[in-house]
Amino acid sequence: MACVINASVSSGLVQTADTSGNLVLQNNGANALTFSSGNATLNTSNAGITFNNSSAVVNSNLNDYETGSWTPTVTALSGSITSYTSSGTYVKVGKLVSLMFTINITNQGTASSVMVITNLPFATSGLNTSAGVMRENAVSGISGGIVTQNATTLYAAKYDGTTPVLTSYVWACQITYLGTF
Repeated sequence: MACVINASVSSGLVQTADTSGNLVLQNNGANALTFSSGNATLNTSNAGITFNNSSAVVNSNLNDYETGSWTPTVTALSGSITSYTSSGTYVKVGKLVSLMFTINITNQGTASSVMVITNLPFATSGLNTSAGVMRENAVSGISGGIVTQNATTLYAAKYDGTTPVLTSYVWACQITYLGTF
C-alpha cells in the first residue's frame, strides 16, 4: 500500500510519491531526492551531501563515491617478467583512492628488482605522496612496501631489499592515495 503525500514543506519543496510508491522530494517541480528500497538517490547532477563544518578550508560536499575493479600491469625495474596474473578492486571517495590488488608471479623470467605497477584506475598526486603495504601469501609470508613513483606508477619492494619478483609468489597489496581530478 503506497501512501501519497503531496504537501508543501517549504517554498518550492514538495513531498510526493512516484508511480512505484517511492517517496520523492521535489524542488520547484523537479525531482530532487528519491527514497527507494532503503536507498536515497540525489537526482541532480553533481549534487551531494553537504556537511555543516565551519572549520573546513574547502567545500565539505560529499558528491563522489565509486567502487570498481581494475587489472594492474606489472613489470620489473630490471629484467622482465615472463608471466603473471593480477586483479584488483578500488574504492574512491572524493579524491581519496584505495586500491586492493593481487599479483601472482607465475614465471619471474629475468626480473630481478622492484615491481613496477601501472594501469592505475586513477592518477596519483605524484612522487612519494603515499605508501602502501604488501604481503606474500603463497611461499614466504614476507612483507613489503609500495610507494607512488609518479602520477601513473607504483613501485613495490620487499622490506629486506631482495627482489619481490619470484616465481610462485602471490602478493596481496593495498595502497591509499590522493587522486588528481
